[in-house]
Amino acid sequence: ASLVQCAAAAVVDRLLTDEEVLSLGGPSAEGIFLSANIPCDGDVTGDRVVDVEDLLEVIAGYGTIYTVDDLLNVLAAFGSSC
Repeated sequence: ASLVQCAAAAVVDRLLTDEEVLSLGGPSAEGIFLSANIPCDGDVTGDRVVDVEDLLEVIAGYGTIYTVDDLLNVLAAFGSSC
């Protein structure tokens, strides 16, 4: 399956199982979108809040897994939630 992300939307290119269709209020999957947990800019911890935890995570991994752009993203979004 492929995943395409656009801002706060995600399109998953795969068929839904019967259980997924029912959980979304099926019986027809036409027009039903499977919501993915898409983190917002700066939310590196995935808790849907950009806070000191994200800042500390980027600082701890700076130069290895995180870059200056990651740090700037956290600082720009600091205090927001998604």
